[in-house]
This record gives sequence, C-alpha cells and structure tokens, in this order.
Amino acid sequence: MSALRRLASRGGHLARETTVWGRWLVERAARRRPLLVYLESDLTSGLLRARQVAPELRRLGWAVLNVPRQLEQGQRDRLLRVTRPDVIVLQQCRHPLNDPDLLPRSVRAAATVVLDVDDADWLHDVQGPRLEAVVRKVDLVIAGNRNVADWARERCPHVEVIWTTAAPATPRPTGPRRDAGEPTVVTWAPSYADLTDAERDLVVRALTAVAETHRFELWVFGVHDRATVAPHFAPLADRGVVVRYVAPLPYDRFLDELAGAAIGLNPLCEAANPFAAGKSFGKTLAYLTCGLAVVTTDTVDHPLFFEDRRNGLMCHDEDDWPEAIGWLLDHPDDRARIGAAGRADAATRLTPRVAATRLVDALDRHGAVRSGTSSGTSSDARGAERP
Repeated sequence: MSALRRLASRGGHLARETTVWGRWLVERAARRRPLLVYLESDLTSGLLRARQVAPELRRLGWAVLNVPRQLEQGQRDRLLRVTRPDVIVLQQCRHPLNDPDLLPRSVRAAATVVLDVDDADWLHDVQGPRLEAVVRKVDLVIAGNRNVADWARERCPHVEVIWTTAAPATPRPTGPRRDAGEPTVVTWAPSYADLTDAERDLVVRALTAVAETHRFELWVFGVHDRATVAPHFAPLADRGVVVRYVAPLPYDRFLDELAGAAIGLNPLCEAANPFAAGKSFGKTLAYLTCGLAVVTTDTVDHPLFFEDRRNGLMCHDEDDWPEAIGWLLDHPDDRARIGAAGRADAATRLTPRVAATRLVDALDRHGAVRSGTSSGTSSDARGAERP
C-alpha cells in the first residue's frame, strides 16, 4: 500500500511540473516578458497573494509561472534553469526550499529575488531564525502590513507594503436559509478556531454581553475539532444563542457559506497573541467580499482602510465590542449600508489588480528588472490608494 502511495505521489509531482511547463509554453507563445516565478509555500496565502495576482500581472504584460509547493528541489531547479526568470518571488519562507541559497547559482545571479511575507513569523521558535536569515539574503521584501515592513526594514534596505487582496466574487449563500423574523447571523471566521484562544475568548465575552439584550445566531468557522471548541461557547448556549460550527472549507465554498451571515467579527488581541501584529486583511477580505458589516480592531493596517461607521466599525478596547455589535443589530439599514460600502471599497482597493500594479511599481522603483519591459500598468489601477 505504501508503494502505491509513493507511486501516486510521484505521479502527482510530475503532473504538477508538467502543468507549469505547459504554462511556460503559453507565456513564450504570447511573447510576454519579463518573467516572474512564484515559488509557493502556503496554501491560502499562495492563493490570495500569488495565484490570484498572476493573471493581473499578465494583463500588465508580464509572464508569470506559479510553481506549486509540492515540487521537489530537482524539479524546481530544472524549471528555473530553463525558464531563466527575471524575478523570483519566494512566497513566504516556511517551505524548506524557499531560500535564496538553494536556487541554482546562475539563476540567482541573474534574477531579482523577492520575499513575500504576511505574518509575524519572526516570533516563531522555528520559523523565526529562518525568516531572519532569508530576509537578509533577498533583494526586496514585500510585506503584508506596516508592522511586518518595520521589522523587515531593520534587516533589508528594500521593503514595500502590499496588502493581501482577493478577487471580486459573487458568493451564492448555501448556509441555512434565513426567513423573515429569524435572528440575525453574527460570524467569527478564523482559520483555526481551535487555537486562537485570546480572540475566541474576547468574542465569547462580547457576545455574552450582547445576548443579554439582543437575539442573534452565531456561526463559527475554522472549527477543526468541535469537541475542543464548543465548550468555550457554552455561555452563549446557556443564554439561548444558537451556535453553528463549520469545519474548514475550500475558499469558494467558504465564501458561499459565509454569505448567509450579516456581521463579521475580526478581533486581534496583540497583547495576548503577539502573532496578530503580522496580520494583513485575512478573513476580513471574505467578510468584505460577502458584504458583511465588519467589526474589527483598530490595529495593524485597519485604520488605513476602515472609516468607522462608514465601511466598518473599529474597536479600541474590549468594552467597544458589545456596543458595536449591539448597534449593528439594532440598526439593520445602517448595517446594510456599511456592508455595501465595505464591499465597494474592497472592490477598488483590495483586488489582485491593485496588488499586481503595486508589485510592478515596487520592482521598477528598486531597479529589479534588467530585461524586457514592465510598463503597461493601467491608470485606474495606478490610481488606487496605497497603504
């Protein structure tokens, strides 16, 4: 059985490599240049910060290859030696092969190597030293927010901020159908509801206070182990709040499920969870895409995007959370207006087209491209507000 699994795994590796070669032939036929290669590492971050950005880079005249994280060293080397990219983007450095020292020497000498990082991995016992070393070796760092950028600038002279973005979508609600008169749905959608203790406890305390005076239903996403998560929400169940637990889903299905909610909670507790300082927009993007009214913390880069009670609500301390949630429950018209404004702003400021334009601008500013042309950025994308 193990031999069959190894054979299947090997076949999968070869199929993925073949797909990349096919994309390269398409790029050559289109005569696009310069060539940028993403070396992917993280599934969700790779989707939002690489795969969704790639088509927009092509619209700007670039050739782009996305190299899946499953490819082995030999497969990566073969692709890089033949394609000779102008720019190599290490999509985070959690992948053991995402290190400039592991690139073929001739390729490394000719290319600009960029590190894209959107988390506070420098705080991690294992990833921290690795990130420290890689940041010092790359030519340019693309940071997901200003906190990550400030840390990186102490180690690399060339750093730019590009927010995490998401392709515009029209989710189709697939969650439980909401009839008139039923409680409004509030949602909290972390990637790991099992692990985010500080944020989870804040949500429970805030909603327990709200439940004293309001009716609502709560949907909790990112639940890997219900038996671990559910007991923490007992105070809500004791007050008659229906709590729905949703296991991790592929991103498109997650959006469809989320679209049935009305209010999205995005607490960041940096004092108790220092890793929160590295967050970009994360699940807030999903809330905005679905037109939910967002309640979030006034930290990281949120004040650069959100305007309180216009396109979201921002909370400074814990007492603000019950007040903000209760106000949204009491004012359905304002809630709809805020959700619509947030979605409209995201559609102009948090899109892959904006991220692609900013990446091209950053490469131009730092003299990263030595061949071809990187011109062709559209005026509407260039006009998008920068963080």
